[in-house]
Amino acid sequence: AGDCYLTNNSKILPHITNAESMFEGCRSNDTPVGDFDLSNIVNMKNMFKGNIKINNGTSWNDHPEYVDCSSAENMDGMFDGCSSFAQDLSTWCVPKIPSEPSNFGRGAPIIKHPVWGTCPKK
Repeated sequence: AGDCYLTNNSKILPHITNAESMFEGCRSNDTPVGDFDLSNIVNMKNMFKGNIKINNGTSWNDHPEYVDCSSAENMDGMFDGCSSFAQDLSTWCVPKIPSEPSNFGRGAPIIKHPVWGTCPKK
């Protein structure tokens, strides 16, 4: 795969429930992850696996965004191999996933992982 440039994902992602391997292998994903509507996706397995560069916006580390993953049941390998994904995911809503999924962020320098099994307030 090459570079991924998704400029209007808000019309696509709310209507899908299976995003397994959707962006796997993209060298670069220019859409900030916080802009994705992930609220209806049940399967996020390997969704961003192998993305070398993910555009997270300039202030995401300073002000972590609430990301609604409340429907997610599978996040295995979601950020596996994403070597530049140094983010704070502590405000992600993941109530259906009681513990860290297999290879969720293997090789990714995630600063703070979601609090598994919880949904923080917005």
